Amino acid sequence: MNTITYFELAFRNLWPSLNHMDLFWGIAGGVVVKLVIIYRTKNARKYRLGVEYGSARWSA
Repeated sequence: MNTITYFELAFRNLWPSLNHMDLFWGIAGGVVVKLVIIYRTKNARKYRLGVEYGSARWSA
């Protein structure tokens, strides 16, 4: 309930903070998200069109 009480304080000033720690954590969060995206795309399976995958190619 305290979050609802102080909700208006979060939007009192619409300009972003230029505090050095705020900028650091924002950039660090962006780098972490980018690294996760790079890792997920590198680890993705490479499927080829027209080639069958799985156990169906071993069936009779």
